[in-house]
Amino acid sequence: MVHSRLFTLGRIPVGVSKDDFADVFINALSEVVGPEGTLIFPTFTLSTCKTGFYNVAETKSEMGALSERARLRGDAIRTLHPIFSVAVLGNRLDIFKTASLSTCFGENSSFDILHQLNSAGPDKGKVKFMTIGIESPPEAISYIHSIEEKMAVPYRYHKNFRGIIRAKNEDISYDVCYFVRDLSTEVMFDKHACWSVLKDQDGVITVGFGNSSISVLSETTVFETLINVIVGKSDFLCRGGYKKEVCI
Repeated sequence: MVHSRLFTLGRIPVGVSKDDFADVFINALSEVVGPEGTLIFPTFTLSTCKTGFYNVAETKSEMGALSERARLRGDAIRTLHPIFSVAVLGNRLDIFKTASLSTCFGENSSFDILHQLNSAGPDKGKVKFMTIGIESPPEAISYIHSIEEKMAVPYRYHKNFRGIIRAKNEDISYDVCYFVRDLSTEVMFDKHACWSVLKDQDGVITVGFGNSSISVLSETTVFETLINVIVGKSDFLCRGGYKKEVCI
């Protein structure tokens, strides 16, 4: 699963379009994973929480140029989730066919399916997260929020969003549960604390690239490490800790 921020790498050479630049990365990654591999690009649309409308074919990705280019490729399949859709390329285009539309991070969500695949069967140990141009990878890897939901962290709560998904000229009603931050307080994800416990673990590789870096993190490492730190301190991933305001 590839998260990116290409603009941090440096300027695109004169005469090279943004689409061509993005294609260089997609084609290179496709070559690396090979014909049996699968690439996943987040094409999230958080604005759907306000608009209540998601068009699978037309709603643009809000996750940057690389994800938008992946979404538009003829060999990609985009999932139906109204908030956390992904574009899939490669061998396993149907990897999220059974993913639930009623949850963002919970049981049988796309993120949970990645964990299931990595835990048993032929894909065991093969699921990885890549960040391109992101100095602190945890700020981009939304999979981490599925771990927070699994551990019922105190600074998030369940909130439902309703609306319409348009897929191939068919309108589908949705009611999706999103484990959102408690905005009644100054809750912020602590990307630095998260990265501090991950960056030196086995299964994590970081190399400099352009003006930034590329990192690869195994799902196993992310899952096991963060489960352990949250067991020890439930608000470890919340900057400054969490104190719920009590109205009197």
